Amino acid sequence: MDKLRILVVEDETLVARDIENMMLSLGYEVVDIVGTGVEAVSKAGELQLDLILIDIILPGEIDGIEAAKRILQYYRR
Repeated sequence: MDKLRILVVEDETLVARDIENMMLSLGYEVVDIVGTGVEAVSKAGELQLDLILIDIILPGEIDGIEAAKRILQYYRR
């Protein structure tokens, strides 16, 4: 079975790396880590993902909730 491909969206580097390490230890593949909602929406369109772990409070023009809404709107399979 292929590893699940995960995108981590977290603006705090230490927290993001901790999440990445947890996912890797569980056998998942972390394909990227981004720190803003805009980056999350962009990466969701570029990468073949199985799961996105997204922080709600993110810097920039859109927060995690709005990013998740846009990802569902544009890329839902």
